[in-house]
Order: sequence, then structure tokens, then C-alpha cells
Amino acid sequence: MLRFLKNIFQLLISPANGWEDISAETKDPAAIASQGLYPLLGFAALTAFFQMLWISQLTVTGALQNAIIIFVQYFITFFLAQYALSLLLKPCISHGEVNEKKLAVFVSYSLALMALITIIENLLPMELLILQFLPIVVAVVIWKGARFMGVETAQVPRFTILSILLIIGPPLLLGWLFSCIIR
Repeated sequence: MLRFLKNIFQLLISPANGWEDISAETKDPAAIASQGLYPLLGFAALTAFFQMLWISQLTVTGALQNAIIIFVQYFITFFLAQYALSLLLKPCISHGEVNEKKLAVFVSYSLALMALITIIENLLPMELLILQFLPIVVAVVIWKGARFMGVETAQVPRFTILSILLIIGPPLLLGWLFSCIIR
């Protein structure tokens, strides 16, 4: 878990170097998900309960619903993004075949950054407009991940747009939809 968090912060500080270091590690993507991403998603879900400290109308049931929404939106996105990107990125990759292990690592770290934004939003007692722009930082990290994924230079814009739509978009959309349904 500590190595996972270190890599996340390195991606924030220097995305290109962060992806190089992640590439140098030969860790199993299932281990990255089970020892890094899933616990982070669980922690992000638990931070929904912190909002009860400053939102007096929020009940335990409401906080539990928010926690479930947070976990489910990222969990669904994790598998949806891997599946869709494995199909859609084939023309972008230099050797024509998507490396499924690298794709799983790429999606894990990118979603971890989105979950980190959710954690920050839940732990702050007020809504800050600047937090709504933090997914742009994740978009930059995704863009810098093109080399990690072996994307041809000419295909980087396509790769970036597809990845943003499938990694950043679904958690935002699913969170909004679930919140509309429950409330």
C-alpha cells in the first residue's frame, strides 16, 4: 500500500517520471488493485461519514448511501474502463496489441487519483470550486501515460481523449446519476 501511495504522489508531482517508475516495477496488476486501489476506494467511501461532522442534516443512512455510491462508481469504472480501453486502443498501440497488464495498472493508478480527489472533497468542511478542476490534473497524468502504454506518437490525442472519457467520465457521471436516484 505504501508503494502504491508513493507512486500516486509521484504521478502528481511528475507524471512522466511517475509512469517510468511504475513501468520499471514488475508488479502484478491484480496485486496493485487488491493491495492498493481497493483499499483506497474503501477509504474514499469511509470518508463520506466525515461529512456528518459539518452537515447536520446528513444521517448515518445518508452517509452510508454516499459511501456505497462512492465505492460502486469507482468499482464499476475500473472494470468498464479496462474492457472498453482494451477494445478501443488497439489502433493506438505501436505493436497493435494492448498489453492487458499495463492497461490494468494504468487504469488502477488513474482511478486512484480520482479517488484521491473524492477523499479531499469529503474531508473538507466546505465546497471549494478549485476541487472541481482537479480532474484536469488526472487528465494530464493520463496524457503522460501514453508512453507507458506504448501508444504511437500520432495516436496520443486519440488515446488521451478515449482514456479521459472512460476513466474520468464514468465516476463523475455515475456519482451524479446515483445521487439523483437516491435523493
